[in-house]
Amino acid sequence: MAKKRKPSKNNGRSDRFRDYGLIAHPLSIADQEVIKEGLIANATAQIEAFPKLQETLLELFRRVFPIHLIAIVGQYGLFSPVSSEGISDRTLMAGIQQHHVELLQAFSLTLDDGEWGSLPAKPQDVEIVIETVKALADAFHARRFLEAQQVEEKNERYQLLLREKMRLHTQMIRNWGHFGQVVDITRRLYAPLDTLLEEMHGFSATDLIDVAHAMLKLHERRSSDRFQKLKLVFAEKTVRGAIRRYYAVFMPGEDPSLFLSAIPREWSLDMVRQRLLAHADILLAPQACHTVDDLAAATSLPGATVGKILDALAFVPGALASSDPEHLFLGNPVWLKPAIQMGSDYFIPAPQSIFSFIHLIVRGLATTPELKKALEQRRARFLEHELASLLSAALPGADVRADVQWQFEGRGYQTDVVAKLDRVIVIAEAKSAALTDAGLRGAPDRIRRHVSDLIVDPSRQSLRLEQLIRRASKGDEDAQAILAPFGADFADADEIVRISVTLDDFSIIASSEQELRLAGWLPDDVPMGCTIGIADLAAVADMLGDPAQLVHYLAERQRIQKTLQVLGDEMDFLGFYLRSGFNIAAIERDKPRLSISGMSAEVDRWFMNRELGRKTLKPRLSQNSYFAKVIGEVRRHARPGWLIITLDLLRAFDAEEQAKVVKELDQLRREAIRRRKEIDRTATITITPPANRRTAILFHIYPPEQAARRHALRAQLGAMALETSGRDRCLLIGRDTSRWNDPYAYIGFAEA
Repeated sequence: MAKKRKPSKNNGRSDRFRDYGLIAHPLSIADQEVIKEGLIANATAQIEAFPKLQETLLELFRRVFPIHLIAIVGQYGLFSPVSSEGISDRTLMAGIQQHHVELLQAFSLTLDDGEWGSLPAKPQDVEIVIETVKALADAFHARRFLEAQQVEEKNERYQLLLREKMRLHTQMIRNWGHFGQVVDITRRLYAPLDTLLEEMHGFSATDLIDVAHAMLKLHERRSSDRFQKLKLVFAEKTVRGAIRRYYAVFMPGEDPSLFLSAIPREWSLDMVRQRLLAHADILLAPQACHTVDDLAAATSLPGATVGKILDALAFVPGALASSDPEHLFLGNPVWLKPAIQMGSDYFIPAPQSIFSFIHLIVRGLATTPELKKALEQRRARFLEHELASLLSAALPGADVRADVQWQFEGRGYQTDVVAKLDRVIVIAEAKSAALTDAGLRGAPDRIRRHVSDLIVDPSRQSLRLEQLIRRASKGDEDAQAILAPFGADFADADEIVRISVTLDDFSIIASSEQELRLAGWLPDDVPMGCTIGIADLAAVADMLGDPAQLVHYLAERQRIQKTLQVLGDEMDFLGFYLRSGFNIAAIERDKPRLSISGMSAEVDRWFMNRELGRKTLKPRLSQNSYFAKVIGEVRRHARPGWLIITLDLLRAFDAEEQAKVVKELDQLRREAIRRRKEIDRTATITITPPANRRTAILFHIYPPEQAARRHALRAQLGAMALETSGRDRCLLIGRDTSRWNDPYAYIGFAEA
């Protein structure tokens, strides 16, 4: 009996991708002219609102003590509560992000401290500042829609789109890695510059990182202590008990009698709690302040060294009085100096921002030609070494070659890293060029130059090598001679994955392959490799923890960016991969603009919990247990071709489809047992994957009575599957009904 499983004609979008949030955006089915008119009207309104919002903010700062306001917004907007289940993925002030706090700091610094208000912030003041700063950030972005209306040429529209992506990323996105990674990378990256920096500034890069890390940990500890004290206060069940407890933990030694006598009798416990919380919020300003002595004690560094670091990171009130407010959104000076000096105190409401902008800060400290050259050379050496080390660790057993010099057509070339694992080749180019200030602000010439340096050039070079490897694998002796410096045997190369790895975060542009081509910034003759930041690559390898899944991720990530316009960062791609395995044929067929923003939540939460020392379940690739067992057994035996087999299995189905296949296999097993004496019958399922997949898969189910014939049947079944599927390769998996707990009895390829 031959049974062939054909692909369903139903694309399955309503069910298969329900968990991925694949829904039609309401605006995609609305009248586009009406939407356009609305956007133009909104942009016009935002142009009018923009200066008014600025004045609202400045008027508030002239009445209320800005430091108090910023401290409240920073505390509730940027710090997430931690429970026994781990860290929350939400803060206590919805909609506030780090860039909002930076804006508040910058606008406060346009006023001298003599212009600052002195009143403590009331709850209504906090509401005003939150709504104003959010509206201000949105207005800065929304105004630019009018610019788009003046562009008629298609390529110019896509250039503007890419510029706007870069601007949004610069304005709002801060994390270029998970915190533990960022600290580790920056320590190792900048340590060799310690001597030069210390000679120039009186402190080293390591000193700077130590102080920044201590500052953040001290801030977190203070926040945690405050939260624990408030828990004690709110645990009290009476008004008098809550007040007495508040005085005991927040104001030890003070007498609560006067406060108790002033409380109106009609006040409820909740009203008193709100009053006490508002009073506790007054202490948030000193909580966000640090002194030289505090940080010297925390780091064991000399006070003079700590003082120089804090001075280098701080503005004094009024320092930005002459700044154009327009420039505070895409080139905020607070990024380089996130502290406000007030006497011996340094107010830093978001100490994590030092690590967000550590590359810019160190670049700003490289003030001499010698330091600038040393920094540039160090970035290049570090990235090349880090990339080779990372791939060696993530691909155990791979033959990894770094910094290979080779000649082709009279020209010399250099390849940063080539890794060969089984029959898969990974070509990796390291690009350490820093993003310029103009590029971050969306200047078209600079963005195009970055695209050329970080995307086009490495893609050309890796493509050149890929073409030679493919020639060599087919027996081309000239190509084999050219590749001799690699010292690797490419004769059996089956799959080649190309990646470009950057030190700065360029993911928002690098993942926009379709837009780059439509903008005319990516030549049609350059198949783009996957461009990924080194911190993101490390996070992907860490999370997946499996060489086959890492190769699969990079290969499919490279493919998806060619077929879809996707909105999301690399961690969103990773979260999407864990849910789908990038088996999204139905989505790719319809070619929607796909938003995966937010799919990193589970990934981000796991990394944050690990950094806090809290053990939580690690997110895993969604797989059916049987297929995971097959892949595990293939890897354990590691026979030639094992990685290709694994990749074909990972590409064939998502977890839901795997479960359906397993159910069909169980049904076929029962039938094979029932008809086991019918020697001429064979039980098979042939699975033809989507058109963008190379390999068909055939399952051969047989009873032990037919075991002796299984190898004789393989060639026949393989030929049949190749013919019916129209593919040039078929993976055959044989299963013995009497050894059903074994993942397979045989496995291998048939090829046309």
